Amino acid sequence: MDQGLAPNKSSVSRLTTFGDLIDLHIIDMCEVGKPPRRSKAATLKTLKRDLGKDKIGHLDRQKLIDYGKMRADQNAGPVTLSIDIVVVKMIITHAAAVHGSTCLPTLPQPRRVAFEPLIKLSG
Repeated sequence: MDQGLAPNKSSVSRLTTFGDLIDLHIIDMCEVGKPPRRSKAATLKTLKRDLGKDKIGHLDRQKLIDYGKMRADQNAGPVTLSIDIVVVKMIITHAAAVHGSTCLPTLPQPRRVAFEPLIKLSG
């Protein structure tokens, strides 16, 4: 990335699950000397556990809502849910921007209105 070279699409095309994208993100962070610290590492671990086996193309708005409901049932609060959703979006954006992946889902912007029911459930 920092060498001005085009992304290696063959390595990105082998990524099939959201867990693969999480692993790629962690590898890239470590390569630039910024490994995930405690909070981000915990968020990435939780996302990989809960969403990691999902195919990249199957991650959509409804899947995120279902994930949010499940996390709310686990007593995750509104801030935690918001962080989870933002990190999902960040991982997808990273794969597209840094690695040129084009098979990524388009997720809605996390807006308070869209997630208000989850916030009420978890609050």
